[in-house]
This record gives sequence, C-alpha cells and structure tokens, in this order.
Amino acid sequence: MADRRGAGITLTDDLLRRLTSEGRQQLDVIDAGFGMRGGDFGVRVSLTGRKTWFVRYRNHSRRRRRLKLGTYPLVSLSKARDQAQKELAKAALGSDPQKERRERRQAGTFAEVATIYLERYASELASAAEKRRTLDIDILPFWRHERVEDITRRMVVEIVERPMKRGAPSQTLKVRNLVLSILDVAVERGYIELNPARSTKPPKGAKSKARDRVLSADELRAVWLACEDYWPSSPTGFGIRLLMVTLQRRSEVNSMEAAEVNRPWWTVPAAKTKKRRATRVFLSPIALDQLDELERLGGGGKARWFLPTQGTHSARARQRGHIHPSTITVAAARIARDLGFHFTPHDLRRTGITNLAEMGCPHDVREAILNHAPKGVESTHYNLYDYDREKREWMLAWSRRLEAIVRGQAEPSNVVRIG
Repeated sequence: MADRRGAGITLTDDLLRRLTSEGRQQLDVIDAGFGMRGGDFGVRVSLTGRKTWFVRYRNHSRRRRRLKLGTYPLVSLSKARDQAQKELAKAALGSDPQKERRERRQAGTFAEVATIYLERYASELASAAEKRRTLDIDILPFWRHERVEDITRRMVVEIVERPMKRGAPSQTLKVRNLVLSILDVAVERGYIELNPARSTKPPKGAKSKARDRVLSADELRAVWLACEDYWPSSPTGFGIRLLMVTLQRRSEVNSMEAAEVNRPWWTVPAAKTKKRRATRVFLSPIALDQLDELERLGGGGKARWFLPTQGTHSARARQRGHIHPSTITVAAARIARDLGFHFTPHDLRRTGITNLAEMGCPHDVREAILNHAPKGVESTHYNLYDYDREKREWMLAWSRRLEAIVRGQAEPSNVVRIG
C-alpha cells in the first residue's frame, strides 16, 4: 500500500525533481494546486524514483478508480494537470476513463491481430512454430499493447532492424515478413486502411536462405488431385491449381478478375504485381478449364472475381471481394499435412519453371513468364520485346507436361523438346 504522507502539497517542478520515497513505501503526493472537484490528481513516487502521474475518481457506480497519466518528466506537470481535468470531466458525464482505456488496449492491438493471424492463417503452416517464436522474441515485447492504427512506417523500420543490429540478418527478414503478414490481416479486418510495412524495404545486408524445393512428378500429381477436396464449398483448390498452371504469384492469382481475361490471355495490372510491371499471362487449355469451372460455380460467369470470398469472411473481406493470399497458403499447408510431404505455394512456381528449364526453355523466356524485373542496361532500357509468342509456346509445353503428370505418364508423348 502506498505511503500517503505526502498528501496535500502543491506540486512544482522544483519539488518534483527533489521528491523521493525516502527508501520506504511508494509515496502518493496529491496536488493541492489542482483546482477541480470530483477527484484527485497527484504523482506516485516508487522505490526506484520513478514518478507516475495519476488521477483518482469515482465511476457511475461510485467505485473508486485510478488512472495513470504517464511519467515525469516525459509528461510535464502542466500537461498532466490538463489531462487529469479532461479525464475527470469524462467521469462527471458518466464515463469510466479507466474502463475505456482498457477496452481500447484490448481492441485492435498488435497482439490481438497477431493471434488472429496465427490461428486463422498460420496454424497449419510448417513454419507456424517458428513464426510464434519470432513473435515472442522479436516483436511482442515491443508491440504487444500497441494499437495497429498507431503503428507507423518508422516503427516498422525500427523493429525490423533490431535483429540486424545483433548480427542476425536472416531473422531480420523473418521479422519483416511476419509484420507484413500480420498488418495485412489488420487491413483485411478493417482495423487500418493501409499497411505501413508495405512501403518499407528489407535493410541492406539482410539475407534469407536460398530455397530449392522442387516437387517430383508424383508429388505434383498428388497435390493436383488433392485440390478436389475443396470443391464445391471453397474456390481455394482452384487457386492452387491456377498457381500450378500459370506459374504466377499467389497475390496475383488470388485477386484475378474476369475483366482482366481476354482468352487466351490474362493481363495482370501493374498495381497487382510485385515489381509494379504489368504482364500478360498465356492461359493454356488446362488453365482455361479451371476458369470455366470457377465461372460455373460462380453463377455462369457473372462474378467479378474468379476466387471470391465466402460468406464466413469478415465484412471487410467481403468488401474486398476476393480471397486473401494467406488463404491459399493455409490450404496448401493442409494438403501438405494430409499428403505427408512439405511444400509451399511458391514451391509450385519454382517447380514449374524448373520443368521448363529442363525442357529447354530459354532463360529470357522463363524470366518473362515469371515477370521478373529485367537486369542490365540492355534488358532494362533497350530490349522491350514482350515474348508473347514464346510465352504461348512454352506455357503450352508446360500444360502438356502437367497434364501427362496428372494422368500418371512419366513423360508426355506429345511434348517435343526444343533446342
């Protein structure tokens, strides 16, 4: 219990600088110079010398409440008095400032959104335990009670750079990617309008381990067939299949619109691509089959999105209209768990492009299919060729190989190696 011997003293900056608890209990000093009825304003001095402003009042049930107002000298005497007056005015009108603060902290905090992300989007990922460790060690100790709407780009940069400063460049990328994913969920849930992490870049020198997972023909066939388990209650299985047949990024496939498709081409707007470069994707017959089925399930081709949200999603998600990229990741993790081998959506993209390389597809064509940013002066400024003819040729070749794999053939009989 706090020592109350300091009650009734007019607080000044000089007194506050000299004030101590005298090595005994905490000392509550009530400010006699605070001229407002309905409660008390003062400062609590701890055994370590920490000085914390507080205001005491009674709520509408006549129960005594105590609300912290910050610490001195970070919060000055005049600012603390002004804040105390505002809180007492709220209490006089029937509000309970302490209860309201507690509710604000519980609603929309980073910890709350992180829990939603872990439970709804990451629980079945192979990396779920690692993500939780990253949260517990590198993020939550600093942002647990931070409201997501108060998180700024500078705050993102600072928390991402922490692992870098202790010599952990790969962990730096993990922190950034996790913050990015969690704040994406905050956008989806309507807590914030924009994700501040989206406008940041990884610190210079941050590196991740190279990924080399390529699925075998038997694994590809198993994944393709397992996608049928999601029909007709969810379009997610089609999303995974579209990743396999188009070799595009998950964030582009999940937001695919009917207006973007002029068969057999799909034009992905620059705003949806990673490098903000529009690209044309050739849709092979097997890809068009998936779109036909999606249109059938969506009401005969009248829907805007090929992969729409379902009724169980939030109002914010329904307003967005299409499934979240993490939905595909979670579905892939469930399939991987059921099949007994690990893979990610990006592994499907890598597997397809590796097959194309094996079949003799030139490097420039593979880069065009992936919509990778051009490198070098010639590629960046002079070579403006669109590679549409080559894209068509090689995506048809990949389509034939994938169809043969799904049928259980070791090598498609109608694929002729080129080059």
